[in-house]
Amino acid sequence: MEFQWLFRELQVDPNDNDWVKGWGVFRNSPWHFVAMFNSESVADSEAIRLGGDYIVSWGAHKLGTNQFIVTEKFDS
Repeated sequence: MEFQWLFRELQVDPNDNDWVKGWGVFRNSPWHFVAMFNSESVADSEAIRLGGDYIVSWGAHKLGTNQFIVTEKFDS
């Protein structure tokens, strides 16, 4: 994946090390998970580059899968 370097900067879920938190870029229908980003502005740029059906939300992603769950962002 061309964005592999960004995984270093993502928050690991303290309840499950297989999941990371960040800004996800995805399309709902048909489902296509693109990538996770640590920056909302970088995620927005990628969604714009991909086109109108792609959106950005804060959430959790299970590494190595296309699973993404939209969650609320809580600042720590």
